[in-house]
Amino acid sequence: MAIWSSTLNIRERILLTLKRVNIGYYLLYFLVCNFVLVQLFAFFRGEYAYMINGNLLSFDSQNEELIMVVILAPFLETIGYQHFLIFIVLCVSEKLTKKRSIILAIIIPAIYFASSHLPDYTYVVYAFLGALSFNIFYLIMKYRMRNAIFYTLLVHLLCNLLVFGLKHM
Repeated sequence: MAIWSSTLNIRERILLTLKRVNIGYYLLYFLVCNFVLVQLFAFFRGEYAYMINGNLLSFDSQNEELIMVVILAPFLETIGYQHFLIFIVLCVSEKLTKKRSIILAIIIPAIYFASSHLPDYTYVVYAFLGALSFNIFYLIMKYRMRNAIFYTLLVHLLCNLLVFGLKHM
């Protein structure tokens, strides 16, 4: 606790917190929050079926949807939003302020991620909150010197597989 009372700046405190987070607890938190968000948005919209069955694209078959939603989309989104955008935000913030901004690296890619999920305003909010969780997870893995892209992709695949499974039960 003495470390928190010292004169560490906010960035150093965030990095320390990211390095100390228990991955198992974070994944459990992520899944519970994701479930709660789906239920809340379904309640406010008054249509649970849309949250599970709604697609931005129409698919010719379940196999096509499986490949696109469960494999291709998480792969492209993880590479694009978590890896490249976070890297770009960290580099630009370091060039401008001489420090990497972890907060901006979490928020800016989440805004871009949410804006790519635009059927309506509630889904954009849901995607933004989910993206915040993915970005935090990516940074946790990045600052623990693990393969951040692989683990974030795996979690994203599992989340999309869960929704796909609920949709096609």
